[in-house]
Amino acid sequence: MSTYAKKLSKKWRKCFEEFKARSGLDPMYQDDIDSGQMTPREAWDMNLSWLRDWTEEICRIEIPTEETT
Repeated sequence: MSTYAKKLSKKWRKCFEEFKARSGLDPMYQDDIDSGQMTPREAWDMNLSWLRDWTEEICRIEIPTEETT
């Protein structure tokens, strides 16, 4: 899957496609953009918020203190 929202300008489409290319994740809330429930900016902000939260969770994983496998 990738950027499929129909109600995106070329500039917004480029942003969401770059989000996908850099993160490896499909942008969320595309159906909400098309239904009018969210603007592209609101969907963008929600995607970034989710990504930040997800990254913080990954950073909190306790790793072993020893260097051997």
